[in-house]
Amino acid sequence: MKKRGYLIGAVAAGALLFSLNTNVQAATVPISDNATSYVRKGNQYRFYFKAPTRLTVATKAKYKILNTSNWECIPYKGKNKNTQVFYLRSGHYNLTTKSGKNVKIKTSATRITKIRNKLETFSHKTYPTTVRYSEAIPLKMGQTVTGLSNMYHSDKLNTTNIYKFTLDKDQKVTMNMSVQPVYENSRSNIFNTNNIQIVQDTDYGYALNPWKTKGTLKNGKYSWNLEKGTYYLEKGSARGRFSFKLTSEDTNALPSTPKLTKVSSTEDGIKVDYTKADNATGYGIYGSSLRRYRSNDPLLDAASMIGHSNFTPDGNYPDILMKNARKSPYFNAGMDRAYCL
Repeated sequence: MKKRGYLIGAVAAGALLFSLNTNVQAATVPISDNATSYVRKGNQYRFYFKAPTRLTVATKAKYKILNTSNWECIPYKGKNKNTQVFYLRSGHYNLTTKSGKNVKIKTSATRITKIRNKLETFSHKTYPTTVRYSEAIPLKMGQTVTGLSNMYHSDKLNTTNIYKFTLDKDQKVTMNMSVQPVYENSRSNIFNTNNIQIVQDTDYGYALNPWKTKGTLKNGKYSWNLEKGTYYLEKGSARGRFSFKLTSEDTNALPSTPKLTKVSSTEDGIKVDYTKADNATGYGIYGSSLRRYRSNDPLLDAASMIGHSNFTPDGNYPDILMKNARKSPYFNAGMDRAYCL
């Protein structure tokens, strides 16, 4: 009976020891953001940042950092192959590793507010909180712009940055842009999409075809052929760091202006006939109640609201094109000018 009792006691002690080992291997361990520590497979190491932070991690271990939504944070390159840099919003983060043995890891954290002037060309207070062309930031050709998007709780998730530039002659303008999101593309596409739109400063709302980017982008390029004038550049916000530069060169590829051949009233609105134009890849019809561009046509000059309708056919244009413009709260029966995109 005593041997049996000893055996039961030994089994119970073994079970307790196994339980303790299991708990140790699956533990959630707080880790300092400014220290040298050790990590191993099976544990989950937790960081907490009260404010947006740049975290530098130096280690030979294979690891991942995830936020509380289990979105994997994308690292930026550090000074060597074993060093990576993360730009993180305030909150909790978990680090896990595949390394089976204890591996040294060195972490260094700096609040972004302390280094923000080095990371951004323009102060975050410069950007308007809504789309206001009157508050657009002036840009010069060849100027490099860097910044951070949506890293602060004071920022709105869909903030659009607006810039303004002027051309003193017809130019081909090229944008070179790099974007590095904060979280994994596949899990947070809503924060990693950039819509780049150029709008001409006119009273008839002339807008060019947009450039849409998604996820991480390195030195991506897109060009527009622009006539002399002033333009607004609208950049959507990917969550993370970005940089871009506008350059320009002379061009002969600007489309000519089509000629309106007939404008007639219809039951739904108006019908516009016009000729095709050289170098055009698409056409748009724009109407305005403002009188900067008078048509000298009673039907067109009857417009009382600004509106526009963009469309891009397959490119096999006939000599005479036609567009029906319907009446709506945003488009009244009248136009001042047709313009090629």
